[in-house]
Amino acid sequence: MKSSLSIIIANKDHAAPLIRQLASIKGQSVKPDEIIVIDDGSEHDNSKQVIQDFYEQNKNDFNIKIELNDINKGVVPTINRGCDISESDYFYFASADDYLLPDFIKSHK
Repeated sequence: MKSSLSIIIANKDHAAPLIRQLASIKGQSVKPDEIIVIDDGSEHDNSKQVIQDFYEQNKNDFNIKIELNDINKGVVPTINRGCDISESDYFYFASADDYLLPDFIKSHK
């Protein structure tokens, strides 16, 4: 039986480290089945543009879902929203200001 994995990222005003995090997810030796990025009401940087650019550049290679909260709802409601829209069996909650080493995802198949 094949299992599936979603990486869910909640972001608020972390555009610069988010770029690094998204690159680290792209560089995984085992690709996630879904990448869900939810912006939690960013107002002080270009996070929304970073997210949109990532989607446009990678939509043919990854199943990417983008959500934008109109206002800041906090990390727990934002992550819960990601779980609600995910179609995967398993989740990994990736912080926007962190990154994954290349073999972080070993296997989920």
